[in-house]
Amino acid sequence: MNRVFIGGSRHLSRLTAEVRKRLDNITTNKLAVLIGDANGADKAVQDYLHDVGYKNVEVFCSSGICRNNIGKWTVRAVNSRVPRGSFEYYSAKDRLMAVEADLGFMIWDGKSKGTLMNVRRLLNRDKKVVVYHSGDKKFWELKQRSDWDGFAAQCGDLKVAVERMEAAESIGPDISTAQPNLTLPTRESLKTMLPPNVNPHHQSNGTQSTKVRVHVMLKAGVLDPQGKAIAHALGSLGFKGVNEVRQGKVIDLELAESDPARARQTVEEMCRQLLANTVIESYQIELRG
Repeated sequence: MNRVFIGGSRHLSRLTAEVRKRLDNITTNKLAVLIGDANGADKAVQDYLHDVGYKNVEVFCSSGICRNNIGKWTVRAVNSRVPRGSFEYYSAKDRLMAVEADLGFMIWDGKSKGTLMNVRRLLNRDKKVVVYHSGDKKFWELKQRSDWDGFAAQCGDLKVAVERMEAAESIGPDISTAQPNLTLPTRESLKTMLPPNVNPHHQSNGTQSTKVRVHVMLKAGVLDPQGKAIAHALGSLGFKGVNEVRQGKVIDLELAESDPARARQTVEEMCRQLLANTVIESYQIELRG
């Protein structure tokens, strides 16, 4: 079943007849709707879908606390490690919707950088996006990343601003590889997760510790949309000749453990249980003294 990510500007609270017609096409074709909980376009679309009795809707909410869920639809809680209330905190759900959707429908007021970011997120994953510009009441159908430049020509300085935002976002962890509803293990649960010869409470008798650096990367052959986004953004900023970018993450740990072998074994279990998604990611452990 095709899933459509519907989003838009917070300053748009009314839907035009043209937009309602597009929404009717979505409901007629029984597409699954992924939508956020913000005021403005999100709430206006929710109101309309509720009025027509559409049930196939999932509302993505930061930390599972929805500002708007008009139809009391299924809620997807999206957690984030950044400060609550920040742009990055609320955009985490947009990133996840862009990953899970098959296509997008954005309702844009000609000013919202957040809506343009969602267009970029979808195009970077080779997903079609329909954009409705409320100012000139025109629809744009963007089918591939190369369509961005033609569309963005009308955006003026917003084009550069959004591409810089995208580059900054791309450096962070990809929400597609995160586990939004992850529950961190407790000390007691670690006893059953670790092998018998690894004690999570063990500390050396001395004061020495071991510093460990873990490098986590997507495995070869796994699609890296964030790497592609970085490469494209670098090109937009004038850096030429960047053929490919693969992004990952570095995790530094300091363990109260003086035995290098024991430290490595403990961190191996941390990687398998939490630090890496071993289905799609590989990791390397570096002991640093």
